[in-house]
Amino acid sequence: MSKVHLAVDIWTSPNRHLLLGICAHFIDKQHNLTKALLGLPVVENYSEEEQFTTLLPVLREYVIVRNVGAIVADNSTTNDTLCRAVSRYLGEEEGVEWNPVLWRTRCIGHIINLAVQAFLFQDLVEIEQLALYDENEGDTELEDEQEGRDTIQGIGPLGKLHNIVVHIRGSPGRTRQFKELAGRLIPLDNRTRWNSWYSMVQVALCHESAIDAYTKANYRSLECEFLGPDEWENLRRICDFLQPFHEATLKTQGDQATIDRLLFTMEIHFQQAVSYFRCI
Repeated sequence: MSKVHLAVDIWTSPNRHLLLGICAHFIDKQHNLTKALLGLPVVENYSEEEQFTTLLPVLREYVIVRNVGAIVADNSTTNDTLCRAVSRYLGEEEGVEWNPVLWRTRCIGHIINLAVQAFLFQDLVEIEQLALYDENEGDTELEDEQEGRDTIQGIGPLGKLHNIVVHIRGSPGRTRQFKELAGRLIPLDNRTRWNSWYSMVQVALCHESAIDAYTKANYRSLECEFLGPDEWENLRRICDFLQPFHEATLKTQGDQATIDRLLFTMEIHFQQAVSYFRCI
């Protein structure tokens, strides 16, 4: 009964394959909102050309090329180009007018994640250094690893906590040692995984004494990462600030997410940010 609206995103599988998730949402003949995973094909890279050549056969297979509605994707510029490629193909090959600006819908979860990063890492250089560290982590020489730790440590308490968690996960023995202290592991943050910084800090605060004991037991390696009382208090403030963003991400995803809920969420967070910066 409606156009078929697509949500597309690239995910990395545990065995390091890039998979293009293609999900469809539409109104069926019984007037129900229906969703379906159309395909999860492997893509070679993140380029818009590769995404388009992977997406097109799936649309042809389901005979919905001429009935494509909105395309929901994150804010990457490659998705802008992808939508322009879709528009060009539909216009030249199918005679269908599809406006790549009008039908290109941006993902609110990704926008929230970008806003959180802007708060946590106010310097663009910090964000780019963090991205490089994410890509190379676990695959570096000792000197490069130390340089990376120094870079992340410069972020402040968040960077120190990150390095402690990486150290815990660095060997089976250290992982076992921390599990004996805390009964579980601390989630490791990731620059692109939504709410991962919040999850790491939230769990860490629940196991502050275990982290403190682990750091002291490995003080020779973690002397520069030791978190003092003021830094733990800073992490508590960061956790309090991030909690509404975490809740907003959950509220604006899935079947129950609507435009009115999205706009309300944006307004609430705008007011929260204004109040926060007035306080400081």
